[in-house]
Amino acid sequence: MCRRTALLAEPYMSCFMMDALERLDVRLVAASKWAERELALAGRRYAPSVELLHLGTRGQRVYCNSENALALVQERGTRPFRSTVAFFKDKASLRRGLAEEYPEVPFVTLTRARASRLGASPLGYPVVVKPAVGFFSVGVRVIHSHDQWVPRLRESLAELDDLRLAQEHGMGFPASVVDPSRILVERYVEGDEYAADAYYDARGLPVIVNVFRHFFSSAEDVSHNLYYSSAAIVRRLQPAFEALLSRLAEVHAVRDFPVHAEARLTAGGALVPIEVNPLRFSGWCTTDLAWYVHGVNPYSCFFLDEKPKWRSPGGSPMAFVVIYRPPSVSPQAIRAIDWDGIKAALGDVAELRVMDYQRWNVLAIAFVRGRDDRELERLSSFSAERFISCATSGGTDVAR
Repeated sequence: MCRRTALLAEPYMSCFMMDALERLDVRLVAASKWAERELALAGRRYAPSVELLHLGTRGQRVYCNSENALALVQERGTRPFRSTVAFFKDKASLRRGLAEEYPEVPFVTLTRARASRLGASPLGYPVVVKPAVGFFSVGVRVIHSHDQWVPRLRESLAELDDLRLAQEHGMGFPASVVDPSRILVERYVEGDEYAADAYYDARGLPVIVNVFRHFFSSAEDVSHNLYYSSAAIVRRLQPAFEALLSRLAEVHAVRDFPVHAEARLTAGGALVPIEVNPLRFSGWCTTDLAWYVHGVNPYSCFFLDEKPKWRSPGGSPMAFVVIYRPPSVSPQAIRAIDWDGIKAALGDVAELRVMDYQRWNVLAIAFVRGRDDRELERLSSFSAERFISCATSGGTDVAR
């Protein structure tokens, strides 16, 4: 049995991650046709998914670069391993497990049909509406008042209906990543949002490998535009995240297991969990930010069962900025993108990673240095629209 396995799938595999996994002698498994093609083109040695047996046996460490690989876990994982993945992936399951610990976050789970008939929130306001099994803020809406309930719920359900149609044609995130059929309504938690990449070691103790501030441009914003990290953020939040993840291990025993946790820090100083995503760190390989900011390789920490050796404090903060394709811009209409202009507008860009924007709604992800937190926070509203040239009836024009 291979003790180190990485399940690889779309939408993105970074060179930093791939080089780290190969140095660590991790078995690379293509969890999709896309991964098979990309690994072959890159000349990387990999195993086909058909060779997987009893995935997640005790002592084995498994990492997924993408939740798109979770369907393979459902097919090939041991029963305890599948149970642990389901506990974290299903937000309603996680809420049930922590209901006594966090009574201030009531919740209800509804079928899509039941949710569509509700004329008011069953929990009062403010609340968050989201798929019980979800990812990347698909179908997520914050609703602050009764007047907002019907229009924002309809927006959420319409977005999930669009995804369901895409899934029927083999497009978009699969149902194992976003399930449009079950809706979670939960009390909105006020406070600043933070995220942590971590893993449970062989004894079931959490090891933090990075902490981010997830910055939102407004109270209605649910996007993943901007996360940033610094030595100060790690020092401040690491103990609280360790305590939160330790509590989760008491509810559901877990070992040798990576997670990406998101939580809100309330005005009273409590860290309240929002979600804990299984078998991965921050998505789209954005966990690589830990190397830029802290000199920490999260993949090495996990597979070698090591605690991070944090770079000396005092360095500048650094962010990853998700540059979305503007909703008004059809991917088929894009003729050119001024990447140099985007980098100049963002500031001190350490790396710009271009994505498959014909398939996904993300143009690129940038790793950006800042003098301070406020300089980075201004990037939360960044739009690439003026840097995109689109085909028009008269030729080519810049998107407006």
